[in-house]
Amino acid sequence: MGVSLALFSRMYPFVYHGNAKNGCPVAYLKAGQLDANAVRCIITMKQVYAYFWNQYMHVLPLQLAQGKASNPDFVRCECVQIMDLKGFSRAQITDTAIEVVKISGHITTCFPETLHCLVIINAPGIFSFAWSLVKKFIDPRTASKVEIYSNAKEGKKRIAEIIETKDIPSDYDGTSPSLSTLLENVGVDPDNASKPRIRFTDLMHIRKNKKSKYEFELDGKKNSNGENFTLTVYTNCAMGATFAIYHDDSLLEEVEVSSDADGSVTEHISNVQRSPSFRKKRKGNNDNSGPYSIELMSSLPGHGKIRLEGKSLGTDGYFLIVCESIAMA
Repeated sequence: MGVSLALFSRMYPFVYHGNAKNGCPVAYLKAGQLDANAVRCIITMKQVYAYFWNQYMHVLPLQLAQGKASNPDFVRCECVQIMDLKGFSRAQITDTAIEVVKISGHITTCFPETLHCLVIINAPGIFSFAWSLVKKFIDPRTASKVEIYSNAKEGKKRIAEIIETKDIPSDYDGTSPSLSTLLENVGVDPDNASKPRIRFTDLMHIRKNKKSKYEFELDGKKNSNGENFTLTVYTNCAMGATFAIYHDDSLLEEVEVSSDADGSVTEHISNVQRSPSFRKKRKGNNDNSGPYSIELMSSLPGHGKIRLEGKSLGTDGYFLIVCESIAMA
């Protein structure tokens, strides 16, 4: 996809876990935490298409094989999906989100009868409006397999009817690890300490000619155990922005990042300014630019308060901030 599965899963929280009582593999999606603007910061819509295609072509068959291994009588080619809408809001109903739904719906039509049922829980009142939009892009037979529960208790009761308690995440009154824990481990190799681990992410919306600020603290205990912290920004905003990184109010570094006219990435250290003609040249090219990333700092202090200030260079844009840690040899 161009980015790690671990990072993509933070933006699109989807994971397979366990099997239903009938043997079908079970997939969970925390749709209430899905942020389409963050997805656009890391991959293109073409890559989203490839992701869904890969899920049906390669991932689902592996999950079906596991179901067969645990239950020799399992002969279905279907999965059960649990969609949690806790935290869902009208703000998530964007053009980008609808485009993602369209892509998912198109891929689904290429793999008919692979859905046993879709159980939607914690559905807020606004979801009726969202469902009226989404339903247009879903095959009618598939739509008939959707069950919607606004009451959390009723939703968990339905989950318990189709999945054994031992295979249900603790979030939904089961005895398996929580869904948050399962998602944090997607794309992570626990035996490979040399690979970076995502500590946290945050999406900054920097408006035209405005500043935006984000603050966080790092735990010095982790750093003392031999971990190095890095800070990276992902965006599809061609004009870019300048970022100033402070540690306990002391300026550590100032970086200007952008995607140039030929698609290459520009990184200016310190306070380097663009000429007015260059700014004019890049205006309006935001939507045609693909995502890119820049490492803002390769070694953050392992303790204290970190403040990140971003300033637009001409257009509105979304910037995904990712902090990772890696064990030092």
